[in-house]
Amino acid sequence: MKWVKVANRMNNYYKTPKHKGFDSKFEYDKYQELEILLKAKKIKELWIQYPLDLIVNGYLVGKYIMDFVILHNDKTIELLETKGLATDLWKYKYRILKAMYAKHEHVKITVEFQKSWSRKTVQKEPIPKKLPKGYVPQF
Repeated sequence: MKWVKVANRMNNYYKTPKHKGFDSKFEYDKYQELEILLKAKKIKELWIQYPLDLIVNGYLVGKYIMDFVILHNDKTIELLETKGLATDLWKYKYRILKAMYAKHEHVKITVEFQKSWSRKTVQKEPIPKKLPKGYVPQF
């Protein structure tokens, strides 16, 4: 499968296998691992891009799209999120989600971060503290 470059702020790659969209190659790779576990009957069910309502004191304060919801064979539910970069908005929503499911013993929340995430930065020539006469920076 070929990954198509998408111009967005995170420099992610998109691919839609079986008409299911994933936000990154890392998320798609995790999906493939979970599909193998599902076929081997190590897990009972798998839901992808599952919408959850964020409710605080009876009020709907937002929505959260969980990457994967896994029903294990022992009837426990795992909410699995794959992350490349933790934004401030994600951190806020994640705290609300953790507070909502803190008392539920059968629900486990897991976050897997991409190990080698880094933004592409432009290498600039270091500027010395004292510039020599006639110094012209190269661009």
